[in-house]
Amino acid sequence: MSKSRNQGGVVQSDATPTLTPMFLWLLGLLFILVAVVFSGLLSLKQLGFIGDSLPGCGPKSACGALTSGPFGRIPGIGWPVSYLGLSWFLGLTVAWLLARRGLQMSIVWLIRLGAVGSLGFVLIMVAKGQICPYCLVVHLGNFAFWIVVENARRQSAPSNAVVGGVAAFLLATLVLAGAQIVQSSNKAIRAAEEEDLLVQKVLDQSNTATKTTAPVDEPQQETTPDTSPGEPIDDVTNDDSDTTSKRDLLASRWLTGDADAPVHVVMISDYQCPDCRSFEKEIQRVLDRRGDVSLSIKHFPMCTDCNKHMKKTLHHNACWAARSAEAAGILGGEEAFWEMHRWLFENRGQFPNGQLPPIVEELGFDPMIFQEIMTSDETLERVKSDVNDGVELGLFFTPMIFVNGVEVKWQLLQTSLTPTVDRIAEAIASGRATADRVTPPVGIEKFVADWRDGRRKQIRPSNREFLRPNVSTDAPHITAFIDFISPNTATFLHKIREWESENGLTNLQLRVTPLNHDCNPGLPERIKDRAGSCMAARALKAAGLIGGNQSAFDMAWWLIDNGPSLGEMDEQTIVDQAASFGIDAGRFQSAMNSAGVDQLIAQDIAEFNRLKFRGIPSILVQNRLIPRMNVEDIYLLGPVLDEVLSKKTN
Repeated sequence: MSKSRNQGGVVQSDATPTLTPMFLWLLGLLFILVAVVFSGLLSLKQLGFIGDSLPGCGPKSACGALTSGPFGRIPGIGWPVSYLGLSWFLGLTVAWLLARRGLQMSIVWLIRLGAVGSLGFVLIMVAKGQICPYCLVVHLGNFAFWIVVENARRQSAPSNAVVGGVAAFLLATLVLAGAQIVQSSNKAIRAAEEEDLLVQKVLDQSNTATKTTAPVDEPQQETTPDTSPGEPIDDVTNDDSDTTSKRDLLASRWLTGDADAPVHVVMISDYQCPDCRSFEKEIQRVLDRRGDVSLSIKHFPMCTDCNKHMKKTLHHNACWAARSAEAAGILGGEEAFWEMHRWLFENRGQFPNGQLPPIVEELGFDPMIFQEIMTSDETLERVKSDVNDGVELGLFFTPMIFVNGVEVKWQLLQTSLTPTVDRIAEAIASGRATADRVTPPVGIEKFVADWRDGRRKQIRPSNREFLRPNVSTDAPHITAFIDFISPNTATFLHKIREWESENGLTNLQLRVTPLNHDCNPGLPERIKDRAGSCMAARALKAAGLIGGNQSAFDMAWWLIDNGPSLGEMDEQTIVDQAASFGIDAGRFQSAMNSAGVDQLIAQDIAEFNRLKFRGIPSILVQNRLIPRMNVEDIYLLGPVLDEVLSKKTN
């Protein structure tokens, strides 16, 4: 119960929390500022200013999953929760600063409400098993602030605390909204520019590339490429033999729309692939709206049951889904295939309770006959044939989309596919482009084209960069994110030296991403530590800091030549080797174990994560990532560098 006391004619009430002693007020300020700082980091990430360079908050982290998932935005309006949190805590900070003499109960209840909200978010993180460290610090700071508020009591606060807090909240919200508008506008401009480039590329190739003569709806004969079984989808092997050029890899059994339509889309897909489902819906809307577009489908199930090129099964029913579509086509022709095709995408390629889908009987098929056809060798061989065509076309992930034979690299588009198809159709209708269908590149040509078409990456420099001395600025520029213990890194650096022995030095820059949690704590737990990775990375940076650019590369070549034994090597062996390069041994050893070297390594790791690279090594030539390093026994770095060199000499 609250009590009132009369002292000298001034009535004081114990109902309002007071802020004594002073250290409680300072403690409350500290806790609320912690919440401001960490919610600010999350907001900057959401705005794209720091992206995935925020440690521990990459796309596959708990932080990334929560901020980009349904609990990361306010339902109905889509406003990021991090924005709301930042505005909220800034408002409370201003109110707290203005309430040195006390808080009004209305503010106290808002703080209590905020504590309940924090509790809810923490429970969500625990329930989902996704503990976002930045979110957790925000909510712990909020809890601590609430506890301080409950324990600090003084006379009633002046009213300007409420006004100031509300004003700060609204101002912060307006600033965030403005920043979001600017960011969205810039993104839209970049998307339009990328769409322009892509459309022009499609039009240019349709006017100049070799024409294909095979009809799109003619069934193709199966050809099995000479590939190694069990390869992962992002590292499939490809047959670069002459058989590829003798047939149309885009030929399909199934066509919807006018066979003579000037715009023909081919989609290689998986019925359980989310991106495939999205593009299928989009293309179907285009078909409903336009009569000058047709669509063909080929299968690439990400399941080892019918796809030997998959290292592991990603979509467990994908093979049966594809075979059921083929069975429907065998029994009922074109119309039945497309009915089953649409049903499968609508149901995400799943059969209810593992049974045949109800659409089988709706299409008028006897379930027993349908199952007999679906499980036959014929449907299996049809799907395998499509898979092999996808491999030869250089499929990297699904869907793979072609318009008139030209690959549309949708991953480069920040807008939808619809305007791209519309603009190509309009260009053909106006005579600015032909309706001829071209033969897509395969083998080495395809993978060099993937590099050539990639976006240029804006690579942020570290505090100290070590560049090869006495190399022409016209030489190819290579940036490599490496781990010296990695066999793939060893192969890369050996290939570099082979190419340079015949063509001259490159502007090679080495940045480190050690596969060891000791110096790379953000690595996924499933990755096993490689002994010696951190020590090798420190040796490279220390050699550059103490000995200069040439010493850094002398150390790099020695490290890569001794990579297999680095895990068993002690630090003194590396120090002795540095001395043999003319580097002061004492200064080198001190640098190896310095905070400055650790910071340089952390900067390289942060840049690797910001650029969303997946593998070691990740190689950029002229700031474009080489998406795959080899096709069978052909290493792709050489052909890419050859192209760079030929363009410079021409």
